[in-house]
Amino acid sequence: MNEYDVEKFSYDTVPLHPSMDSIRLLTLLPAKEGGAIRCRLATLTFAQRPKYEALSYRWGSTSQHSNRLILVNGTSLLVGKNLFQALKNLRHEGSGERILWVDAVCINQSDLDERNSQVGMMPWIYSRAQTVIVWLGVQRQEGASDSLRPLAEAEYWRRVWIIQEIGLARRILICFKNGTMEWSQFIEGVQGFEDCLPYRLKMQLDGKYGNEHGLQRLVESHKDKLCKDPRDHIYGFVGLANDCPGGFPMGYQKPLYEVWKDAMAFKNSKKESSAHDIMKFGKIVHGLLGGKAMIEQREVLVPDPVPMEIRVPSRVAGRIVHLGPPYEEAISSYRSVANWKASINRCLPEDRRAGAREESELFLEVLESAQEEDLEFVSGVSRDISWTTQERAEITRNVFQKESSLGLAIDEENHLNYELLRPDSDMSSKIPRLFLMGGIRPLYVTDPGAIGLAPPIALVGDYVCQIHGLKKAVIVRPKMASAPKRVKRGAKSFEIIGTAGLAQNSAIARAAKDNAVPKFAEANFDYLKEEDTFELLVDMPFAYSLLE
Repeated sequence: MNEYDVEKFSYDTVPLHPSMDSIRLLTLLPAKEGGAIRCRLATLTFAQRPKYEALSYRWGSTSQHSNRLILVNGTSLLVGKNLFQALKNLRHEGSGERILWVDAVCINQSDLDERNSQVGMMPWIYSRAQTVIVWLGVQRQEGASDSLRPLAEAEYWRRVWIIQEIGLARRILICFKNGTMEWSQFIEGVQGFEDCLPYRLKMQLDGKYGNEHGLQRLVESHKDKLCKDPRDHIYGFVGLANDCPGGFPMGYQKPLYEVWKDAMAFKNSKKESSAHDIMKFGKIVHGLLGGKAMIEQREVLVPDPVPMEIRVPSRVAGRIVHLGPPYEEAISSYRSVANWKASINRCLPEDRRAGAREESELFLEVLESAQEEDLEFVSGVSRDISWTTQERAEITRNVFQKESSLGLAIDEENHLNYELLRPDSDMSSKIPRLFLMGGIRPLYVTDPGAIGLAPPIALVGDYVCQIHGLKKAVIVRPKMASAPKRVKRGAKSFEIIGTAGLAQNSAIARAAKDNAVPKFAEANFDYLKEEDTFELLVDMPFAYSLLE
């Protein structure tokens, strides 16, 4: 009988300990001439102080045709081709056993509860191993002057999980098809190669005990790494991050949108660090988890059972001083455009007119090629802005009531036309309209221009606020129980009524004219002082909707 003609392996025969931290360990039996790869699998608790080596390798293709059979406890188990080659290479000849921890075999990958639990323990598993074996699956070119280049360029170095696996190792042994090397010897030999990934990894891990070695930094620094499950772009760094001593709410059964919310909640909980880049971080995680494909927009709008608010730093860029023609008229009606150009002279101070005229010309040119999805960027919403009672009066006084320093020139005629929401007003239209923004205080070369697109619900006098790292701006309005003119200067309640897109300032738009010009300006707060910003507290679904 062929030695593979045996029953299939079942994890039920080797259960994990129900009440103690435990792992399965694979004992790799010595090779027999022409024989199968034979192993024993057993459960041990950490209290038993097990001695083992942990294998770090690239899974490769998991399709059925790429799998190979090994014998585990006398039964057959399918493993990937790369793991098969690693086990074949690592087993001793003649006599002697080798005890290994191998994730694909030692974790029941089809049991999500076990997988979540064991992945959460992986930092401890790799840090407790006597040696972490790095299996590269390639061959060194003996005698070549750059014989280590194939090793340094192996696909292994592009994996997400290796950052943690190597970073937590007590000792690292580099293994390949025709030899082995100690980590220090390997790094010394490859550091001269151009764009050497293992050497870059070594340099990053040298600072792993520093305060900067947090989850956000790791995720952002290694966003180009590869993994099969997008959740691993977050989970793969939790064990190495210095700011995750209590772990992270891992769950491979979680929808990707829930993982995004977990990452945002984690960032939001770091009160001791600046939150100015929370939405920039959210955008990166959004892309790593699949972008728009992770969830339908209508599902995002469903209220959370337990609402959570996050701190979103913002700054007032100015106020709407004039509402111009709808987008369709701006690209089709000569008279509407002529009136729009005249409003620049009427509504903006003299020192802003030249820049605004150029911004208008370049922005209208950009809008000629706008697609439907570009117009969806601008929309009406209804969200209350909230903040702590202690902060409210200070924010109102210092940020929203700086009309004197903003130097506003409200278009009174336009103000009367659009300020009141009359019952017969047609606010059902979704077509955005041009607007002029006044009161801009030039702070930095990346500040937006004086022109933008706003939803039809926007009114003259609305505030326009930017959020760091995003192209979408938000339109904020004082809440009122009656007509706007009766609102007192000391109003303390505001609401977000829509999102807007701001044109690039004239200098940036001019420089980028012959290239791919971003349609809307992206906010940059790296240069701002604390007194120039304030923190909105917004619910998680709305924060998600701000990601373009």
